[in-house]
Amino acid sequence: MGGGRFVLLGCVVAVAMAVLATAAQAAAQPLTISSAATSAGAFSGGSPDVFTPDGTGPANLNVTDLQNQLASTDVEVGTAGSTTTISIDNDISSASTHELDFDPASGITVNTPTITNGGLVEFVRGTVLAQDATMTAGASGNVLFASTLDGGHALTIQGVGVFDGAVGSTTALSSLTVTSATTDVTGSITTTGSQSYGQLVQLFVSGPAAFTSTGGSVTFGADVDNRFATSMTVNATSGTTTFDGVVGAPGVVPSLTVNGPAALAGGSVMTTGAQTYDDAVTLGANATVTSTGAGNVTFGSTVNGAHALAVNTAGTTTFGGAVGGSTALLSLLTDA
Repeated sequence: MGGGRFVLLGCVVAVAMAVLATAAQAAAQPLTISSAATSAGAFSGGSPDVFTPDGTGPANLNVTDLQNQLASTDVEVGTAGSTTTISIDNDISSASTHELDFDPASGITVNTPTITNGGLVEFVRGTVLAQDATMTAGASGNVLFASTLDGGHALTIQGVGVFDGAVGSTTALSSLTVTSATTDVTGSITTTGSQSYGQLVQLFVSGPAAFTSTGGSVTFGADVDNRFATSMTVNATSGTTTFDGVVGAPGVVPSLTVNGPAALAGGSVMTTGAQTYDDAVTLGANATVTSTGAGNVTFGSTVNGAHALAVNTAGTTTFGGAVGGSTALLSLLTDA
């Protein structure tokens, strides 16, 4: 009798666990944002107001319903427990300063050209661009990718851009432009075309910081401020790496390597260790290149430009090509 009861109890437990697993599987559904009517999901009515699928099938959130909710409160689309993936298939346009978060269990696909919000726009999970996109955040927010970003398309961010994961590590973006505010970088960034950062770039990566363009140029339109990076490397062998601001302000970069032609137009490049420019360097303004820790400074090819160049290091300064061969420098001073 006792053995029979044990077998029966085991069967009941197994069936119960199977039912719970099936229910959990049924509850988690894909979610699409489109112009179609909202279906198979609802808002929670809280703050933030969370839209989740109801488990009856793939859910759709009407974009106008989303914008109406966002006008009055923070909105979270999906949760890890209720939503498998999110596909954004319609433009989102809101002047609200409330936060807009996309938070499924796994991936987010951006299949629309425009996402605009006056406040924060956050992509909590790995995101893939399915077409070229422009994303805009107002002065009170930013566009935040809390995980990876991939997809062979162009991304333009108007406002603060925050990249907390690798960009283009699986599928390189075709280009990346951050036009009007700070860019915070916590991982590598890879594109097939150009990269352009209009304002301050802050390096939060706790390791090497790498910017790679396999077929275009990389432009830093303002200062580069290091927070935690152990080195900075820019790879743009088919284009030009341009520094229009100070590199190492206020946070000094431990070392800098530029693979491909470089243009120094920001006045100062400061590292604690080595600096290496492996291709031609053009001066667009008077430039001071400094290694505060006696690192070597190496110009692997020519240096040209009608401006003054000063190199300050207790290490070795090497010029691997002609200096002023095509455009004479105004002056050259080493180890000042």
